[in-house]
Amino acid sequence: MKKKLFIALLSLVCTLTCTGFVACSNGGDSKTDNPTDSHTHSWSAVWESDQTHHWHECAANDCTITDNTQKDSYAAHDFTNGNCVCGKVKPAEVHNHIWSQSWENNETHHWHECTASGCNIADNTQKDGYAAHGFENGDCVCGKPRPVFSYRLNNDGNSYSVSAYDKEYMPEEIVIPSQYNGKRVTIISDKAFENCVSLTSVTISNGINFIGENAFKDCSNITSVTIPDSVVSIFSAFIGCSGITGIYYTGDIASWCHISGLINLATDKVYINNIKLQEMTAIEIPDGVTLIAKDAFSACVFLESVTIPDSVTSINDFAFWACPNLKDVEIGNGVKRIGWGAFCYCTSLTSITIPENVTSINSNAFGYCNQLESITFNGTKEQWNNIDKETGWDKNTGGYTIHCTDGDIAKN
Repeated sequence: MKKKLFIALLSLVCTLTCTGFVACSNGGDSKTDNPTDSHTHSWSAVWESDQTHHWHECAANDCTITDNTQKDSYAAHDFTNGNCVCGKVKPAEVHNHIWSQSWENNETHHWHECTASGCNIADNTQKDGYAAHGFENGDCVCGKPRPVFSYRLNNDGNSYSVSAYDKEYMPEEIVIPSQYNGKRVTIISDKAFENCVSLTSVTISNGINFIGENAFKDCSNITSVTIPDSVVSIFSAFIGCSGITGIYYTGDIASWCHISGLINLATDKVYINNIKLQEMTAIEIPDGVTLIAKDAFSACVFLESVTIPDSVTSINDFAFWACPNLKDVEIGNGVKRIGWGAFCYCTSLTSITIPENVTSINSNAFGYCNQLESITFNGTKEQWNNIDKETGWDKNTGGYTIHCTDGDIAKN
């Protein structure tokens, strides 16, 4: 009996002892969830974040925490004092745009402005209704009128050429500007306004230099054209403009003498400073002029006398062609070339003085001057014979005599 009681007590002690050992081993590290894990966390100083929260990642190589909520300093973003402590930028406040009903525009596009307080949209492309102007049906929807002119940047990158935007919708009267988009307009393009039959009046602003070939060809209803003294070339611009009654040049004789391309310009319609060119009876070319342009004074049917200063070196082709009343011509000593047909059909010309510096006389220079009797040459006979005279320079002239400083030469 005593032996059985001793065995029972010994079993109870063993049971309690084993239970205590298990309890001790389960106590482990209170900072871990795994009773067998002896891992120590090492938290990064760098913040990680998503759209709503931030935290520090564990930098230890064997860390198995994947749940962000269990990581160091996990918390929602706080923008109370501006950007969040983790560095995430404070989001912009929600803004409701209120778009104006009126249109704003520039040269190429239109849009509606936002009228809401605090709106900071500066890029026009982000504004309501932004679009390129459309003129298919007349004025643009934004109210911008259909353009009159179209511009093309010249090769120099600093100036423009101008032409009609839509030839079918040209107004009756136009003023062609000399400025566009902060740069000069210097050229009226070739055929720029060809067949614009609605045009009746054209004013070209001062600053434009070149009027292109056939620029106003067959604009049959133009009656008035104003050309500034900045123009240096016209290039047969007004062919077929049968309705023109006046071409008003705002420069003087000196600047007129340097314009090229005057061929086919009706001199009987030209006014220089409001004096009709064809009705002039005497022209004195100002000193400083270096050439007399082709066709500059052709068909001036009332012109009787011309004085050409020493500064002129070339009397160009047809300069005084078909001036039937021209009798008295004084040619300055600087002239070296007398161009093709320069005095052709000056049927009243009886005598002329030619300076010794002349080196060439072109064909028909004095053709059909059938009253020509005397040519005074201010040089020797040898110098006269050395002048390059094209065949026909004196075609159908009178029986003139050439008076040189050392004797006379009869017409061949």
